[in-house]
Amino acid sequence: GWNTAKPIERPYDRARFFAGHVALSLGTKLVGPSRYTPEELTQLGYEAILVGDLHTPQDFGNIHSIGSFAPVSFSDVDLRACYAVLEYDNVGYELHRFTVPYPVYKIIRLDYSNDVLSLIERFKGEIRNNIIRVDINNCSFVDAEFKNKLAEIVNSFEPFSYKLDFIPKTEIQSKVNIARESLDKFIDDQVNCWPNQVREYFSANRNK
Repeated sequence: GWNTAKPIERPYDRARFFAGHVALSLGTKLVGPSRYTPEELTQLGYEAILVGDLHTPQDFGNIHSIGSFAPVSFSDVDLRACYAVLEYDNVGYELHRFTVPYPVYKIIRLDYSNDVLSLIERFKGEIRNNIIRVDINNCSFVDAEFKNKLAEIVNSFEPFSYKLDFIPKTEIQSKVNIARESLDKFIDDQVNCWPNQVREYFSANRNK
């Protein structure tokens, strides 16, 4: 597939379809010099283009993101493995999508309390046969007995695999602060591009 600098050209004049790991640019997301918008790819004139960059199955007119055949990390939470079959004749084509019964990555987040051991019961259906990460937030101290009991309960729900993460309150606050700083910088960068009058109004009313 293409992953080169623009401009791009249609490489195969006689082909009706193209399949490759083409990096898509979607609005303000996934931008970069080697990414292509759906509109740019459509202009190449293929009847259908199948791309593999996005892990979530999506359609953009005649551009089809196949999805991920095998999600491999917790960045693909709740994403089902899938594939597609292109069926065509002299008239047109159809894309048939199929899911694969692989385990799904799932994250369960709970605040630390004496109720955690009972609250985890409500996730029994999600845990079974899937790859699970249980985040217990706002922990100051967690004794070994609690950890062992939680592990015993989660394991009894028959996950494909699982891990328990105990996250201190200080670590959560640190992540929140970093996120706020990053957001503030992003906002400032955007505001600096605005006309003076708009920028002054926003700065004066920012806290609202």
